[in-house]
Amino acid sequence: MADFYPSNRDDFYPSNRDDFYPSNRDDFLKSSHRWLRAKIKDDDCGGLWRVGDQLYDLSKFEKIHPGGAEWISMTKGTDITEAFETMHALGVPVSTLSKYLVKQATSPRNYRHTFAEDGFYGQLKRRAAKVLVQTGTAPDWRSKLTQDILTVCFCLGFGVCCWAPSWPAIGLTGLLLGLQTSCAHNWFHLRDSQAWRRYFFDLSLLSHRDWRISHALSHHLHTNTYTDVEVTAVEPYMSFLPQEKNVFVRRMSPFLLHLFAFIAGHVEFAKRVLFLVTREQNFHIENLFPVLEFSFLWFSLDILAALRIWFIIHGISGYWLIMTSVTTTHHHPELFHPGDSPRVDPDWGLHQLDTVRDLDKPYLPLVLTTFGDHLLHHLFPAVDHSKLAGLYPALHQTLLQFGEVYPTRTLADMLQGINQQLTNTKPKKL
Repeated sequence: MADFYPSNRDDFYPSNRDDFYPSNRDDFLKSSHRWLRAKIKDDDCGGLWRVGDQLYDLSKFEKIHPGGAEWISMTKGTDITEAFETMHALGVPVSTLSKYLVKQATSPRNYRHTFAEDGFYGQLKRRAAKVLVQTGTAPDWRSKLTQDILTVCFCLGFGVCCWAPSWPAIGLTGLLLGLQTSCAHNWFHLRDSQAWRRYFFDLSLLSHRDWRISHALSHHLHTNTYTDVEVTAVEPYMSFLPQEKNVFVRRMSPFLLHLFAFIAGHVEFAKRVLFLVTREQNFHIENLFPVLEFSFLWFSLDILAALRIWFIIHGISGYWLIMTSVTTTHHHPELFHPGDSPRVDPDWGLHQLDTVRDLDKPYLPLVLTTFGDHLLHHLFPAVDHSKLAGLYPALHQTLLQFGEVYPTRTLADMLQGINQQLTNTKPKKL
């Protein structure tokens, strides 16, 4: 693995202790594309791609990028250091990257996290690579079968709701959509050639293209920092930050969280329609999936009944997705949030230890539908979930080497913790 990295990685990734505050951080109407445009402005790479302290022109590499052209095209003009390091579990040969080198950057990186070769993440990545060389990183039959079964079951349930609707059928169909959407989240992280199932994510009111930005590039790479758009999505009505909060926010946030989870998909769908109409975003054929679902219901039922069923199915689905991805993974008073004092060592992998928690989920279908093996998924996002369990020995060895622990939590612990964090006003200090 040493051949994949520069020898002077401590110089390659200089530390910046303060979390960066993006220029659009306080905008009221947020979107993945607005976040990305602000990042292009803030990173100031002059239309190039930045890795560490070097600028590259990857325009000629776009069409031959093994992960797919979209990952290159949408990150043009940004600092892709975190993406470069974490999405290539087996590393990238220096010779491949060096042929696209343009010049040295003249300003420090905006982001404080580092990737030192002898740091926590560097050591873990080496150990994990030895495993992944043997197992591969692509989906296996279990991932594919789980996704396909859930999607087929949702389609069957939706058919029942069209022709013989009942409250049990509506509820079950909404849950099945939530389960298959959570599972489909696995696929949009992967290289395009392995991940056509990512389009199943668009059966919900959400867009896999939008989530590739807001979730894969923002949340995964800058977890629980000001640059994490998922932290800001609920503001100003709720706040995960340990800061002064008015009486309304402190008292109502635990209740608003559940309302937000139910309507989040509807809000995102309405925003996407607005941005398509105003041509702020480009239209893609999969954007029609939710519209077709409503059309099928309307064909069989009157418009009010169709709208009600469509709204409830997607509300239940969104509730499952948001609650399993937010409440059981990232928000608890023991986890780092902007305003808390960060640990002295700015290693990116250690930051993930400080911002992620896992519940104990031993079976792959449960892992795929509830954001399980979440720490390893953050550490190796482009590795299919079916291969993550095999990386636990490497993780445990690295934890032992660095004197770190990674405790799992119960669902009750995390549900209580998110309520505490929503009302928390006191930052943690070292």
